Amino acid sequence: MNFDKMYQEKVVSVEEALQEIKSGQEIACSLIACEPVTMLSHLHTIKNRVENVSVVAALLMNEYEFFMNPEMKGHFLLNSWFYTAGARKAHSLGTVSYIPLELHRAVSSRSFYRKPDIFLGCASPMDQHGYLSLSMDSVCEKDLIELADKVIIEVSPHFPRTYGDTHIHISAIDYIIETDRMPPTVPEIKISDEEKTIGEYVADLIEDESTLQIGFGTTLIHI
Repeated sequence: MNFDKMYQEKVVSVEEALQEIKSGQEIACSLIACEPVTMLSHLHTIKNRVENVSVVAALLMNEYEFFMNPEMKGHFLLNSWFYTAGARKAHSLGTVSYIPLELHRAVSSRSFYRKPDIFLGCASPMDQHGYLSLSMDSVCEKDLIELADKVIIEVSPHFPRTYGDTHIHISAIDYIIETDRMPPTVPEIKISDEEKTIGEYVADLIEDESTLQIGFGTTLIHI
């Protein structure tokens, strides 16, 4: 089988990929460093032809116009199961809604209510066997890919190839957007005096050989 030919037949522009999104659909996104920046950055451009499009995501690292602009209300709704700064800011606009989810049940809980029509994700380039790596994200992406009716993947040479349960075959992908972008990064975070004090207090409570479960936040950075 000619995997290169199969790959090239699936390559489309961002504008062509956006044509696959219809009113009333649910879009599921890969997470954090693998959030589909290219597609999400252009989503607002189809505002005038779609309504009630649900975008399910978590920990978005960027503030996108499709939910930061109040004019997007009624056209797009970000259903986020972990709010970052942008989602918190936009919540009052009516363009963002919070979904309470436990991480280990993120796919099963949401898909019980509604399965995704479209999955948006990222991957490193295809190998000679026709496999792409989902790179830095292996939370629930493969499950979402299996559930989604259509799979759109952004491929960048700057995304590292990882091993384990991260590989997806070209035959499972409907459309590919080639991009040269780098993975998103988090800027250096300044720690306040209050957070520093809390961090020092907590650090004193940690004993040798302790096991720590680390979440998110500036206080944890100081710990």
